[in-house]
Amino acid sequence: MSPPLVVAFALAGRVDIDLSTEPLGQDQAGAPVFLKDIWPTLQEVRDQMQAALKPECFAGSTSTSPSRIRSGTRSRRRRATSTPSRRNRPTFRSRRFFTNFSLTPGSIKSITGARALGIFGDSVTTDHISPAGAIKKSSPAGKFLLDNGVTFEDFNSYGSRRGTTAS
Repeated sequence: MSPPLVVAFALAGRVDIDLSTEPLGQDQAGAPVFLKDIWPTLQEVRDQMQAALKPECFAGSTSTSPSRIRSGTRSRRRRATSTPSRRNRPTFRSRRFFTNFSLTPGSIKSITGARALGIFGDSVTTDHISPAGAIKKSSPAGKFLLDNGVTFEDFNSYGSRRGTTAS
């Protein structure tokens, strides 16, 4: 869930709320306040982005220089040139949920036969559920990759592993 929606549910004080029809609470005069009343407009978001993103923020940064962005990471460049079979392999695989994707919402259907993938206690962050950063050899993911013939230099990060076709 996006951070703004987490805040909206926190303001409402519950997660079983229909944010499109139910108020989050009341203002000082007792009038209902809906999500649409506090959600920023596209223009407000653009104005904030334009105010925050200045070219000088990126000047001199080697990680965001145009040539660095075009050439990729050292590991990616090494893989692209070291193994011909990988050279033309796409970085991201096509996801099934984008097949026959429509901008028109579908119908709401009952969910049957589903199981919880995880039940977590308090103080769980998105990094617990979907980690970021480098994969360590000693981690469960690292052991899995090693067991499946992936060399440590090709581990990369959790984020790139979620989107890449590299094994």
